[in-house]
Amino acid sequence: MDLIERLQKISKLLDTKEITYALAGGLATSIYRNEKRTTEDLDFLLYSSSGSEKIAKDILISLNLEVRETRKASLEGGPRHAVKRNSTPACILVGRKEGEIGIDFIMPGIPCLTVEDLILAKFYSLENDASRFKDADDIQSIFQTGQSIDLSYICGQMLDLKQVVPRSVEKIVPPILLQTSKSVRKNITKDLRKV
Repeated sequence: MDLIERLQKISKLLDTKEITYALAGGLATSIYRNEKRTTEDLDFLLYSSSGSEKIAKDILISLNLEVRETRKASLEGGPRHAVKRNSTPACILVGRKEGEIGIDFIMPGIPCLTVEDLILAKFYSLENDASRFKDADDIQSIFQTGQSIDLSYICGQMLDLKQVVPRSVEKIVPPILLQTSKSVRKNITKDLRKV
């Protein structure tokens, strides 16, 4: 089964479950890049909060994929006891099988439909795992397209979410995002001093 056939099959399964979803990841990023990006999996954002984890697991199991969970504490690097106990909510359900196109379901909480939200999601991923080189390349390619990007929206979201520009991409983002990132870092440092 090729990528497009897999995409159609998953979309039909999600439609039958009446769950709100969006395409994300490498395939969605290709829409905003100068050149298409290869990908070995399909990423879907799920927006329905009730039952989305069970629906995602059921779909992955029905496709005979091995299901793994990535929990909030694992993504954010702790606390260690929460990582060990798997006591935080599932953020991503991953389905894999040798020789098959992988499927990732991103649970409710990380919106990502516009190019601006995609950039914010890439910032979040890189901040938590600097080895995600494809995300850095995606950010660079998106900014190189010269397309209209609502930098005010990104700055506002960065302030609201306390999101910073990851150090690995500071040289490739517009200066206004670096200024906003500096403000966020300063506020985080100030908040830590109060504690």
